[in-house]
Amino acid sequence: MVDVLTDNFPYETSWTLTNTCTGQIQESVGRNILYTTAATKYSNKYCVPPARYQFKISDSFGDGICCVYGDGSYEVTSDGVSVASGGQFTSATSSDFGSCGSTPPPTPAGIHVVATYDSSLGAPKCTAVGTSCASGKLLDGKANNKEPNPPNTLDSCTDGTSGRYHSDESIDKIIVSAVEGGQLQAGGVAEIEAKVWAWGNGNYDTADFYYAANANDPTWLFIGSRQPDGGGLRKLVVQYNLPDSAFQAVRVNFRFGGKQGGTPDGSGSCIGGTYDDIDDLVFSVATGGMVAASSAKLNPVSPIHPQKLDCQSLSKNKKRCAAASSTCRWVDGRHKGCYENIFS
Repeated sequence: MVDVLTDNFPYETSWTLTNTCTGQIQESVGRNILYTTAATKYSNKYCVPPARYQFKISDSFGDGICCVYGDGSYEVTSDGVSVASGGQFTSATSSDFGSCGSTPPPTPAGIHVVATYDSSLGAPKCTAVGTSCASGKLLDGKANNKEPNPPNTLDSCTDGTSGRYHSDESIDKIIVSAVEGGQLQAGGVAEIEAKVWAWGNGNYDTADFYYAANANDPTWLFIGSRQPDGGGLRKLVVQYNLPDSAFQAVRVNFRFGGKQGGTPDGSGSCIGGTYDDIDDLVFSVATGGMVAASSAKLNPVSPIHPQKLDCQSLSKNKKRCAAASSTCRWVDGRHKGCYENIFS
């Protein structure tokens, strides 16, 4: 499977998938087929024989597909495993995977694992222990527009009912990765990356990050909050130490401001704002030979408390005003907008 999210100049992007055992180009885009639409995700599935392959993606202008003229990206998966991904490069970048032997090599420990949906848990899950666990496409959008299998949470928490896909708040993907290489290991440092879509200029949006040591009976503990540095597709990251348990989960609550967010005891893990998107990701952790928790220094993370919302700036959006606070009222007539800043 080859997924490409184009930048602002899609026709500059091309790629080849070459069977390095035979030298034959197995599949390609950019010769007879072109990407034509900016900021669009193209997904194509290909059936190719077992072999060693090189995936090479190129940009004719020499600035990659992220993050100069748009926020493009690419990901190649083979049998559900991510074998190549990225977006920031110059003229070209390549990745090799597979084997020229008569049988493909066994899946090594410490690979990038792509989650599958677990109907009994109600959320995406990576069963194998890997260097990282990625939600793939399973969280793209939210319950009222595009997201598959909503609400993708381990409890009764649900998404808000307002908002349009890639206009208002949503979580596109969650990835949990081992910071120091190797497998996700108990006691080691993990990084949670949330790829989110922020509304407007991003000033009113916040992502709260949580983890649960036991995915089968989650008790959510707050890690910290991050705010996007602009609107549209953004990447938000926190780090934390993995507890000593084999089956864990993380949660991201991407919320529109106006309500209190994360608290250290996890009591804010399900706020339920009308524009919020809340998603969980379940993953396996190696517990033998626990890594010392002090093996990496983490930057302290403090909760981000909601800022005062300038309701005048939301005056053209009645629903936004209502979502921000019950004291920020929609006024018909002379004012034609919201008034009274919240949290005064």
